[in-house]
Amino acid sequence: MLSGDIFIVDDNSNNLNLLAGILRDHGYGVRMAKSGRRAVTTVKSHPPDLVMLDIRMPEMDGYEVCEALKADPATRSIPIVFISALDDPFDKVRAFNSGGCDYVTKPFQEQEVVARVENQLRISRLQRELERRNVELARKNQELLELNEEKNRFVGMAAHDLRHPITVTKAYLGLFVGGILGDVPESQLQILKTMDRACETMLALIDDLLDVSAIEAGHLDLRTVDVDVVRFLEECMADGLLTAKAKSIGMRLDVPPAMPVVRMDPKRIRQVVNNLVSNAVKFSHPGTSVCLGARPDGGEIHMFVRDQGQGIPEGEIQKVFAEFVRLSVRPTGGERSTGLGLAIVKRIVEAHGGRIWVESEANKGSTFTFALPVRGAAGA
Repeated sequence: MLSGDIFIVDDNSNNLNLLAGILRDHGYGVRMAKSGRRAVTTVKSHPPDLVMLDIRMPEMDGYEVCEALKADPATRSIPIVFISALDDPFDKVRAFNSGGCDYVTKPFQEQEVVARVENQLRISRLQRELERRNVELARKNQELLELNEEKNRFVGMAAHDLRHPITVTKAYLGLFVGGILGDVPESQLQILKTMDRACETMLALIDDLLDVSAIEAGHLDLRTVDVDVVRFLEECMADGLLTAKAKSIGMRLDVPPAMPVVRMDPKRIRQVVNNLVSNAVKFSHPGTSVCLGARPDGGEIHMFVRDQGQGIPEGEIQKVFAEFVRLSVRPTGGERSTGLGLAIVKRIVEAHGGRIWVESEANKGSTFTFALPVRGAAGA
């Protein structure tokens, strides 16, 4: 059984006393008023948990009292149950339209009165709890946003500060590895080459961290232009040929001779394609091939990279675009990965109003496809 403070408004003393007796017998605190004006003043100064309100009263009827209470933000959320001998549907509709939440007709049935009061109090308390939790959730979300912004600022500053010394270190290593500073014994040369590759990996990670920081901060600057997709993919194909050839992996281009124009940032989408091609080569065995292609599909262009590599286990497919994720499949040539590439790819594609997905089968290969809207298509 619920408890609460009930305020009853009725110009008839018999009705007031009857309702008050029923509610007090069930553990409720009861306050009463015999006029609408007095009720409005009292409710605003000392809000109850629920108001039971007669319709037919002199000077100020129940509808007017209800409308006055609902117009005040301080009393708007108090549930109001109308009480009346009137059983006309029109009166009930007007009661609900004025802000009432329930309706009890005279003569009163004790079980009905208690059930309706308990129901409205329960709903009201659940609503207040929901509002409280929503406020708390909004506060925590704001805290998380502020923490995320602080994290992005820190990552951005740290990455910028790290780039310079690593770049200088790599430049000096290049002088030794290239023999510019004289001959280096073979045993030491291999160490220097390993250090040089480590610098490359660190610079790639810094670039990825800067991209993630910019994207999360909403600072990804897209410079979109109309792009000839065929020519664009031919250039991307040339970018990937050397890497593929170094692992004895074939590459082919599968693009129709005529394709619709796409408005995009060629530098960023080239970053997407190069990352997908690099991953395809990285996880493929020598003697296989990688296909880079595109197809028009309605109001979109679908660009894809298909390999004959190891594939992705079914249980890991949903994680491929998450940050810092390492899958169970490993690069076939011992290549390194930052764990951020596909997360960045997904965000770049989405920033263009596109989408990306992967289809994969273990030991048969994977196809990464991303869709971009065609220039002039609806919504593009």
